[in-house]
Amino acid sequence: MKTNINNEAISKKLTATFKKGSCNRVLLLNPPQFPSEVIDISMAKNLRYFANPPYGIGLLTSKLLSKGYEVNLLDINYEILFYIHTNEENLINIDSLTDSWKEKLKQKIESFKPDIIGISCMFTTIKDMKEVSSFVKSCDENLPVFAGGASLIHNTESILRDCESIDFISLFEGDIVFSDYLDFVNGKLDATYIKQIATIIDNKYIAIEERSIPKGKDIDSPPNYLNLPIEKYSSFGEIGAYRFWRAPNAKVATAISNRGCSGHCSFCGVRSFNGPGVRSRDINAVADEIESMKQNYGISHIMWLDDDLFFNEKRAIRLFDEIARRKLNITWDATNGVIAAEISDELIDIAVKSGCIGLNIGIESGNPYILRKINKPSTIDDFKHAAKILNKYQQIFTKGFLIIGFPDETLSQIQDTINFAKELALDWYTVQSLCPFPATKIYSEILEKQQSKKDSSVPTMLEYGSSHMGTKRLIERKQKKQAKDFYDLFEENLEIVPEKEIMNDVWFLTDYRINYEILLKENSHPRLIKFKRFLSDIADRITSENPLANLFLGIVEKKLGNLEESDKRKMLSKGFLDNSDFWSKRFIALGLDKLY
Repeated sequence: MKTNINNEAISKKLTATFKKGSCNRVLLLNPPQFPSEVIDISMAKNLRYFANPPYGIGLLTSKLLSKGYEVNLLDINYEILFYIHTNEENLINIDSLTDSWKEKLKQKIESFKPDIIGISCMFTTIKDMKEVSSFVKSCDENLPVFAGGASLIHNTESILRDCESIDFISLFEGDIVFSDYLDFVNGKLDATYIKQIATIIDNKYIAIEERSIPKGKDIDSPPNYLNLPIEKYSSFGEIGAYRFWRAPNAKVATAISNRGCSGHCSFCGVRSFNGPGVRSRDINAVADEIESMKQNYGISHIMWLDDDLFFNEKRAIRLFDEIARRKLNITWDATNGVIAAEISDELIDIAVKSGCIGLNIGIESGNPYILRKINKPSTIDDFKHAAKILNKYQQIFTKGFLIIGFPDETLSQIQDTINFAKELALDWYTVQSLCPFPATKIYSEILEKQQSKKDSSVPTMLEYGSSHMGTKRLIERKQKKQAKDFYDLFEENLEIVPEKEIMNDVWFLTDYRINYEILLKENSHPRLIKFKRFLSDIADRITSENPLANLFLGIVEKKLGNLEESDKRKMLSKGFLDNSDFWSKRFIALGLDKLY
């Protein structure tokens, strides 16, 4: 195999970067999974920020250890959340948080003396990654820094130019290639093995995008977390979207069964990172991993990381049957979502027996034209069929992912989504405004349209199923004393394409119509129990001073016969309402002030 110009250039830089001429000690970092400069301490105390175990660096650790490398881990995200939960709120600020993780990192570098730093950036903001990598260089300017993960593959060149403290970015999945880089540095492999890597050389962006795709036995190994306290993670933050529905104090971890997705939705970046198609792990390897997590960490609930958990129905049935057969006594959820077209009676039946308590379905839109335009793998009929099956299983809390604000989407088409969501009657819907990833088809469409208008305001990331809700909370706070006028946009001209300035109001109305308004006519006792659990979580943990959640929780409590609790919730709601012009304008416009 011959090397090309890029291989030669990158191999020379790799050799020059490792000034010792060898590499054996690897320190892997998991940076903050939330924008640390705007962190809300009260939200963190309420377990609202992501605390997912660092699955990616766990996999890299397994691979590196198998090849004889020494590995150490530091989960900065966990360290920040731990610091918040073990200190009084009035003693915590951005400076103290930053100082706390920097001191941990400095101590780790001084004690372990790594030959290389690897930073995993699956959901990290570029600013936080830059701060972490810059601090590493301030500790040792000669220490090579590599970064990788889904957050970095869309604007790789601009990230490298902005983050000069990053020497190389490892593109796509790093299971194979990361250790290959080190083997090359150590003279074990030649330059032809250098793949999936990008860097800046003489002010030129140089990348090798040829992939070494992990599959078969390469993806069957479980993550190795070394000494990370995985059993404590869910005590300090969010893992999945079903805290309210799983057992109290459940210890939660993550697992993956399939990599990639059979769909090719135009707004999704999964294929950019994983490549086309789906690669499945050995069923016993997956079950062994879950069993090991239970034995080693006391894990009782699993959040699947899969983007296509139900791919290959027969295999999925065998997987869930194996988990049930082992009597692991765990529960699980699919927060990342499943594809409706893959749902069947037999599949859901065995899923429940294996511990399924929560499923998210990627619906996105109730308008057939929009669904075709964004290349959804499921149709209107598929969604109806899936909902009919799922609604038989009240032990499963079902959620639907919805997106509004697609290019040229009218209010009428959004109204179709509202009507369709009501028809499906899933338990809840997560509504997000479109904000697409670069390097996706829909991003290119938006970019082309904006350029034709000479407008460069193109969003750069997708708030998909986000648990932070920071933007909406900020708007609410800013308008607490004096809010902008609010009216029901769906009573106006439905053929208009809503402008960006009113999308927050469109989101609010959509969320209200499909998640709250329907409760006025809901009388099913099992569903009322579900709504009570979720609304309690919204009112008491997810949000603060929320009159909407408290009012409808009061309505649900009354239907359940809990009159004292109903009165309490309505009183709370009225108190919050009286102190917020933002909420008052919305309640009056929707006639909610008459429900007290």
